[in-house]
Amino acid sequence: MPSPAHCISRFSSLVFDVDGTLVNSKGDITAAMSQTLEGMGFAPLTPDYVMPNLHSTADRILIDVFQDLGYSQPDDLQAVRAQFYKNYMDYGHASSVLYPGVREFLGLCADRGQKLAICTNKREGMARDVLARLGVLEYFQAITGCDTYTEAKPSALPLLNTLKQIGATHEDAVFFGDSQTDAECAQRSQVGFVLHEPGYGAQAAARFPCLLSFDNYDELGLTLAA
Repeated sequence: MPSPAHCISRFSSLVFDVDGTLVNSKGDITAAMSQTLEGMGFAPLTPDYVMPNLHSTADRILIDVFQDLGYSQPDDLQAVRAQFYKNYMDYGHASSVLYPGVREFLGLCADRGQKLAICTNKREGMARDVLARLGVLEYFQAITGCDTYTEAKPSALPLLNTLKQIGATHEDAVFFGDSQTDAECAQRSQVGFVLHEPGYGAQAAARFPCLLSFDNYDELGLTLAA
């Protein structure tokens, strides 16, 4: 069986999701949601509350949280979304961190000459902000968010257009993600999928085909000699 290093090194281009794949942003997203609910007169989220669908767009996250808590859907979703984004930006990604081994892995891939890109359901500007704050923005040749094109993941459109931006095809690229949304996007795009299991939706994503799954970027064993 090919090693994880071989599986990754044979691709000339690597595309990554952000939340749950490169960055653990659960704390900031949950805090922003809790503050948004408080502003609407609801109780804040409890410390042990598990946010549903963290890998989706803001609208989908909001809808699912309201449904999960048994609240009626807001009459003006656009206004609630705007407040959620404001609260999220006010936190300034303060508690968001890279998953273990990410920085080293990206550096090794860049040194090998592999092209790196982002395809996320985060807004493009927010993705750039958090990657810059965590010191890894410079590694990526293209960044696609949910607002970059007319469709978000799981549509194939954002991933295929990201590949076009970096001059790659579906055959020489692989997509790293953590959710069913990512796995479905990869499948629709005919791009190989790599599952980051500690992310936000690995159990559902595991039902889809994947080249490999892993817990820690150090496990990939990627070295310059691989």
